[in-house]
Amino acid sequence: MTLLELLSAMTSAAIFGGAVAPAIHAKAGIGGYALAIIIGSSLALCNAWMFYKLGGVLADLTSSYSETRQEWYGLVFCLFGLLWLLVGAVLTSLVTSVLMHLVT
Repeated sequence: MTLLELLSAMTSAAIFGGAVAPAIHAKAGIGGYALAIIIGSSLALCNAWMFYKLGGVLADLTSSYSETRQEWYGLVFCLFGLLWLLVGAVLTSLVTSVLMHLVT
């Protein structure tokens, strides 16, 4: 497993958890859990796709740079990925909470 795959899995899991947490907190019924799982799964899959695409773009853009500079850009990408882990989980939680209140 590469670092990109690990970062993608971590952020996707955080996004899925951020979507399911409001349903657990609200003690939602079957419909609420189903909505949270659908929202969490779709956003987590989109997140994983985005990370793979961005990793490929970063690799293509930095292929002509020195190895040290490539490692530096990779580190910055990982740090932004960890920041996105927190932001994505909070945003997904807010979106799921609002949609659960509108639907149920």
